[in-house]
Amino acid sequence: FASIDMSTRCDICYNVIKDNVLSAGGKKYHKDCFTCTHCKKPIVGNFVEHKGKPYCARDFEYLCAKCDKVCDEFITFNDKKFHTNCFKCALCGARLEGKDVYNLDGEPYCKTDYDLEKRIRARKDPSSSSSTKPSTSGAASRSQPTSSNSKNCKGCRKEIDGECLKYGEDRYHSWCFKCCDCGLMITKQEKFHDRDDGVMCNGCYEYLCGECDTVIKKDFVNHNGKKFHDRCFKCAACKTVLDSSAFFELDKKAYCKRDYQQKKQAAN
Repeated sequence: FASIDMSTRCDICYNVIKDNVLSAGGKKYHKDCFTCTHCKKPIVGNFVEHKGKPYCARDFEYLCAKCDKVCDEFITFNDKKFHTNCFKCALCGARLEGKDVYNLDGEPYCKTDYDLEKRIRARKDPSSSSSTKPSTSGAASRSQPTSSNSKNCKGCRKEIDGECLKYGEDRYHSWCFKCCDCGLMITKQEKFHDRDDGVMCNGCYEYLCGECDTVIKKDFVNHNGKKFHDRCFKCAACKTVLDSSAFFELDKKAYCKRDYQQKKQAAN
């Protein structure tokens, strides 16, 4: 009797391979299991392994870089293919089809987030941050303390000995004048906004949620010039969370179907 190596298992079905072992890419398969992940046809000749799964050469060529599904129609960006509805800004998730697209580290960005990311990276670069002094036109100014009894820095609460930055009645070390959300220094050329818990850079301020008033870090819904977290985009009447692709608008407010109909009936 021929012996069977029970340790030889197929990398697709995980069952023991009793005969006709097919080896490819350092893995072993039943002959019938070695099929393209997309078209399910037996792979003959060249193939590509992607995320541990085999693809025939043709299907891999048209694989969407976002969802890993084969494209019928596609957009090409940086030698990658995307479904039109998968071609989105790498930061905010907004669709980019038909819009200006910016390449950063091989990923697509909308103009707003490209500028934001470039600005954040510039501030993280010690060579640039060390020579840049935070201020804003007409709102913050530089001064020399007039005596040894000058106010402490509002940022770190330590005594300021030397040049300081004044904003309103408060004084800061130049390196302590930071955004209260992202924590990055606010540079000389940038706008900033006064908040209850400090100052906020313009980049974070532009992504404040119109409902909860906190900064949106990822995907958002844009409605009537305001941004919302997905969880904060709610019916103006019953406060049910709305599907951003299926809601009703009345007087520039978003409603669920039931409340929209009630509002329309009451108006008539």
